[in-house]
Order: sequence, then C-alpha cells, then structure tokens
Amino acid sequence: MYEFGVGALFAKFPDGRSVEFGTLQECSVDFSFDKKELYGRNQFPVKVARSKGKVDCKANYADIKAEALNIVLNGTVSNGELKIAEPINAVVASGQVSISVPTGGTLGQVLTVYDVSGDTKVPLTEVSTAPTTKGTYQVDGSTIKFATGDEGLTVQYQFDYTVTTGKTVEIRNAMMGTAPVFEAEFYASLDGNPITLVLNKCTSEKLTMAFKNEDFVIPDFSFSAFSDASDVVGHLYLSE
Repeated sequence: MYEFGVGALFAKFPDGRSVEFGTLQECSVDFSFDKKELYGRNQFPVKVARSKGKVDCKANYADIKAEALNIVLNGTVSNGELKIAEPINAVVASGQVSISVPTGGTLGQVLTVYDVSGDTKVPLTEVSTAPTTKGTYQVDGSTIKFATGDEGLTVQYQFDYTVTTGKTVEIRNAMMGTAPVFEAEFYASLDGNPITLVLNKCTSEKLTMAFKNEDFVIPDFSFSAFSDASDVVGHLYLSE
C-alpha cells in the first residue's frame, strides 16, 4: 500500500472531549530505541540487545484553537477575549477625544497616543492629572484629555478591550510533574487504503508559535507517548 499527504490528527481527552489539529501541514512519529552491544576481543559485537524505547511525535498545524494550545500550556480555558484595537486617528476637539470602543466591548487601557499632525509619529506623554503642558494627555474613563495648546491636534491612539466572545487560556504555574494526558489518533488514506495510528497515552512538552511578516502562523506541536495501565502503548492499523 502507498500513502500520500498529511492526513488528520486528533487529541482525545478522558472526559470525552476531542480536538482536531486543523489544516495539518506535517505530522511525524518517531519510534526509537537504545541499543546495547556486547563485545569480546574482536571488532564487531557478538550480541546486540534493545534497551530503552520512546515514541516522539511532531505536528505542524495552522488552525489555532484554545483547546489545542492548552494541551501544552496546562491552563484553564474560559469564555471571553482580550483584543487590541487597530490604530484610530482623531482630532482633539474641546480639549479631548472620546475613545471609540467597538460595540459590546469593555475598555481596558490606552496603550499609545501619538501626534500624527506632521510627517512623523511623535509619542505623547501620559500624566495622572489634568494636562496643562503641550504633548501630554490624561486618560479619564473613556475619554483622552489634552492640554489647551493641543486643541485641533490630529492624534492616533490604540487601546485594548475585552469581549465576551472568544476564549481565554489562563496559564498557571502548576506543580512539576503535572500535565494533560490525552489519546492521539492519526489517520491518512490513499486510494481507499487507510493507515491509522492510535497512541493510548500522550503528553506534550513543547509548543512553538512563530509570527513572521507575510506568512502564516504554523504552530509547532511536539508530544510523546507512553504505555497505559495494561502496558500497551498503542495500535497501528493498516489495510495490508
């Protein structure tokens, strides 16, 4: 039989939940064993024995989901999301600018305020009291206040805010030795000839997310398999 392509990869949890590593780009499974060689006085061994074994797996996938990331982060997943607004341009009128929070959002904090009246962006300085000096501002609730001398200035500001949609993963500083355990199931097929690998107990040790200009984010997910209570690591199913 022949196989082609990347197939599909799923993680199944003891409580019945399952997560697909969507838009899978690559998946590899590495079975490896240590070996011990017995030598006499000659150059080649007279006996070779297998020692420790391990199963290391690696997957690259593009469809980012909170449940999939949490397999490594070992946090708590809840509803709600923190977002950062795109830069907004506004003109200072009556000494202030009203912050335009998207409908349904709750303002968090103002991150940056720039003077964009000229050829370059000039950062303004935040102060804790009503501003009296040009180039300073104060955040008062959902309003950004400016000094009298900055009346009519064109500014650009950016802020974060929370919404009730989306997901939040709270990353906790857990005790050493604790990690989510899941069953991994990989499937691929060509011309009606499938190959399925089930690893009964797995845990993940690494997650990498590389953000690059003009390219997609492809998380790099690594995990290892170990035996269950019956000393079974998993099963490999083939058509031939």
